Amino acid sequence: MKLNDNAYLPIMTVQLLLVSGTYLFAKIGTNEIPVIPFALLRFLISGLLLFLFCISTGRARPVARRDWGMLLLLSVLLIPINQGFFLFGQKVANTTHGALIYALTPIFIAVLARSFIREKIPALRWLGIALGVAGAVLVIAGSGLRLGSDSLRGDILIFFAMLSWAFFTIFGKDFVMKYGAFYSMTLIQLAGLAIVLPAAPLGFSQLTDAIAAGAITPAGWLALLYVSIGTSVLSYALWYWALARVPSAKLGVWMSLQPVVATAYSIMAYGLREITPYFLFGGAIAVAGVIIAQIAGSGAQKQPQPAAPA
Repeated sequence: MKLNDNAYLPIMTVQLLLVSGTYLFAKIGTNEIPVIPFALLRFLISGLLLFLFCISTGRARPVARRDWGMLLLLSVLLIPINQGFFLFGQKVANTTHGALIYALTPIFIAVLARSFIREKIPALRWLGIALGVAGAVLVIAGSGLRLGSDSLRGDILIFFAMLSWAFFTIFGKDFVMKYGAFYSMTLIQLAGLAIVLPAAPLGFSQLTDAIAAGAITPAGWLALLYVSIGTSVLSYALWYWALARVPSAKLGVWMSLQPVVATAYSIMAYGLREITPYFLFGGAIAVAGVIIAQIAGSGAQKQPQPAAPA
């Protein structure tokens, strides 16, 4: 099925709104629920929901033997590395540091796309990527970025989480075009959950201790449900849906808008900051960068791509 040139834009808008809430809800959730049980419950919920969805809609099918290695790689990149490092890092790092590090993702995605899958990136798209990152940095700087050594360990963990997401995006493109966005995420999350299953006894012990101590409030459980359903089910599947249809670098620049939306969520949730000129100017630059990246090369001859199932 041929994708209309702009048909992915509403999908990515929804994906952006969903994934940008992850910073806020992950911080709330891991402050109340220990990281290991939080991660295990998150992917247990999301994996089961995705599995039931794929079974009920006829998306499930056997995985070819030659694709098992890629499935294992993607599962390791997403669950123990990306989410393990992100959740442990987000717990100790300053929230704005995490957003700043993830704002660099479009650059890494573009470089990896050029290096590994020989994706052609027009010069104008590089400009859009640079503007998107610069705008995100301005937004975060205006929100009160503090540099220091206290959260350095968390910053390092989040950096590797961000890098693993860039590799996950690039290496997963062919896999998702073959198996579809929802079924790919089902396979990846269930396989990743199986990999970290040995940590389940420790996670269960930590969870029961936290419940017995009355440390988990309804807000903590709500945060767990958000990252399980909003992020791990909907956001991830929508990202891979678009990735199967849009060049990686063109899609990656959307991540520049995450700090803008995440900051807006923080303002609405806590009212801790006024809307500063940094936020308005940086947000405008980031939006301009995304627009430029979307239109760059749109007039060039398009190569036919195989239809990607949903």
